[in-house]
Amino acid sequence: YRARLAEAQRLNDQLRKQGVGKVVAYVCLMTTGGDPDKRTGFWHFYDNWEAFTPLGAGPKTADDPVLWQQRRPDGSEHHYYTKGHYLPLFYRYSNCVNNPCWQQYMRWVIRGAAEARFDGVFVDNASSEHCYCQYCRTGFEQHLRSRYTPGEIRELFGDDLSLATDGKGLRGAESAIFWGESIHRFLGMIREEGSKVRGSFFVFPNALQGRPLNLEGMVRDCDLGMYENSVGTYGTNP
Repeated sequence: YRARLAEAQRLNDQLRKQGVGKVVAYVCLMTTGGDPDKRTGFWHFYDNWEAFTPLGAGPKTADDPVLWQQRRPDGSEHHYYTKGHYLPLFYRYSNCVNNPCWQQYMRWVIRGAAEARFDGVFVDNASSEHCYCQYCRTGFEQHLRSRYTPGEIRELFGDDLSLATDGKGLRGAESAIFWGESIHRFLGMIREEGSKVRGSFFVFPNALQGRPLNLEGMVRDCDLGMYENSVGTYGTNP
């Protein structure tokens, strides 16, 4: 880890000497890869977490990474794309931005990118949050209570503070706002952690394809947004 960090620092110093104004690293809002049963990929890292604690990773999280995943309403794992998206290399998992263990890990990743002298990060899949885990359920209750009086909650939601499962009506709109604001906070956390090391940090999310209103929502405090034209004649061109 230390050797790779030093290598990245040298590379970024050389790029700036060549006149490059801004260098960013790639991260993903939610992805980890591996096999929790075989303990490969991200699970191999997790099983050896203590080796990275002196390097800033903090104490090993109590919850295994399989519990960091986004959930469907029935509690089963929710996967963006498919679980087998990257097979035969590894399974693809989709972590929840409201999960404190995922937040802890990503804080370390971002501080590492800043220590490697990157100016910021490109955040891929930056609108990929649709989760019903315990943290999202609790967070949504707090979200509604902060926006409505007890009387309004009784009248408009029938005292039911659960996330929408069909995306319809006021409950569906509030659920979408909650998930968007969860991403907004996560992107703000990224900027904050990087800025602790570099003084400022550039945040560039991929979150606009088909969703230009995200400019006013989840990515409103970012520096740049990507509209990925991934289909059609000019597909794969941002």
